[in-house]
Amino acid sequence: MRPLLYFVISFIVGICSIYNLISDSNVLISVVIIIIISIFIVIKYKVRKFILFGCVLFFILGIFEFLIVDNHLKSLESVNGNVKIKGKIIRTKNNIRSYNYEYIIKINEINGFKEKKIIKRRLKVYTQKETKFSYGDEIIFIGEIETPSIKNDFNEKNYLYSSKISGTINTKSVKIYNKNNSISLISYGLKLRNNVMKFITKNYKNKEAALLLGMIIGDDSKQSLEMVEEFRESGLSHIIVASGANLLYIIIPLVFIFKKLKIKSKYSNIIIISILFIYLLVTGFEPSIVRAFIMAVVLLLSKTIKKDYDPITGIAFAAIIVLIGNPYVLFNIGFQLSYLATLSIILFYKKINEKMEFIKIPSFIKDVIVVTVSVQIGVVPIMMFYFSKIPIISFISNILVVPITGFITGIGIFTFFFDKTIKIFNVILIKLNYYLLNFVIFISEKSADFKYSTFDFNIKDLNIVFLI
Repeated sequence: MRPLLYFVISFIVGICSIYNLISDSNVLISVVIIIIISIFIVIKYKVRKFILFGCVLFFILGIFEFLIVDNHLKSLESVNGNVKIKGKIIRTKNNIRSYNYEYIIKINEINGFKEKKIIKRRLKVYTQKETKFSYGDEIIFIGEIETPSIKNDFNEKNYLYSSKISGTINTKSVKIYNKNNSISLISYGLKLRNNVMKFITKNYKNKEAALLLGMIIGDDSKQSLEMVEEFRESGLSHIIVASGANLLYIIIPLVFIFKKLKIKSKYSNIIIISILFIYLLVTGFEPSIVRAFIMAVVLLLSKTIKKDYDPITGIAFAAIIVLIGNPYVLFNIGFQLSYLATLSIILFYKKINEKMEFIKIPSFIKDVIVVTVSVQIGVVPIMMFYFSKIPIISFISNILVVPITGFITGIGIFTFFFDKTIKIFNVILIKLNYYLLNFVIFISEKSADFKYSTFDFNIKDLNIVFLI
């Protein structure tokens, strides 16, 4: 019995239900199906009364949490016309796709006013004028706020709200009125992030650098639209972003080192959690990394207190923490792909592996095939819904690419931290990593060019996916 799993499903159903009523989107049938399935599970498995009470409670909590966050994010809809805004920078980005400089700010005041319903709201600021601002700097600019909407089948509202951004603004000029000179944990993490970016752009060519930046720290600012489309068509789009697997590439060597040093697990696990938190800061709290971080913390703490770890309960706990913080994350494609891929591996890996026992191939190749098939079971319905495509070639491209992604990420992280100490060895590793990255790019390009790389069809609403 996994009570937390029932609770998180109820919480999600509550979010979906109120989302349907507010947005007037066509997902009511899907919600009804989920509720019916939930009732069926409760009756069939004779769920205890306290779990049933918890499900009802979390369903109601899902509704209220969504309403609170939705009201918070919509507060800028009442602001019209050109306004003068003062705000504090919390994220910077130079996007080569649009040649824009992007800033995410927290609003301090609008037109000199500091209304409670407006201040501290997040706003994405675009400017084409080159600027050198950083985290914590307070800036001032003039422009007209655009609240998000649905454009050409792209739900900008869900995309921005999932990052707690209430709107966007284009401005010709941005001026600084208070330079941030203080030192904080976040500024340290962002400084480390900038150093990683400088290291990678200095040692790798454009495409290879863009790919490695995405894999290690989740930065996609140097990835061209053509590159993104090639990875999508080849079924390798999960490769060009930081994933929860990155934490494994950090945890495994650290556990090995601490065991060799004979440091007790209750101390080593705390150190590992601290290092993982620093990595979380460097990635800018990428949803997939947050999910993996929470799961890793639960695992490491359970090992410390000698308790058994249940991966499904771990993923449910991670989901509820993320969704309580922002229910709109549920409608983020990255969140959906990340959780469904992880859940599919947990649910199907063992069963598929047992079915393939009679196949005589090297175990590491079999593992890649089993993981690839398991992941596809979870992510294909999402690909069908969002892109109206099934990536046919992805099975082969993933088998060729997935086994080396760990090496690429591991080498990238290792060479950054030891750049100043073992430079000659680093040069060899960087060269090796360059060829591995080049191979991944080659596979994505050739797979995308293949005539039958995807199967196209037309699915316009989520109801069909559920009915299938």
